[in-house]
Amino acid sequence: MTDAVVQVYAARVWGWRGAFAVHTWLVVKPAGAAGYTRYEVVGWGGSPVRVSQRVPDGYWAGNPPELLHDLRGAEAAAAIPLLIAAAERYPYRDGYVIHRAAGRAALAGQAPADRQGPGCLPRRLEEDRPVDPRQRQVGPEP
Repeated sequence: MTDAVVQVYAARVWGWRGAFAVHTWLVVKPAGAAGYTRYEVVGWGGSPVRVSQRVPDGYWAGNPPELLHDLRGAEAAAAIPLLIAAAERYPYRDGYVIHRAAGRAALAGQAPADRQGPGCLPRRLEEDRPVDPRQRQVGPEP
């Protein structure tokens, strides 16, 4: 039986924004699972929370990823259900926009307080904000 795994990756985004911004995602593999499940938030097409079996360390926008965090064993096994639950209750499913501001990785704000803190997840230039569909304005910081 293989150990449980949680990994966080980041890769530069498209074009000139890649000089300043990265796309982050996390992958989970429960103990004994045949493959990884990848969770990420994107600002186009369909639900912003994407769940797939894409290659865990696959390129993003033609750029190689950097492994930012690698958690294994019992600690990873305990974190996996919390991360899946965070993805399922992601608050901006109906109004996600990409906003250029410092912020935590997409799911970090949904983690229980005892699982947050410096170094838990990477920083990025995008931040999740609610959108008022009537005005198409970025709402106040949550």
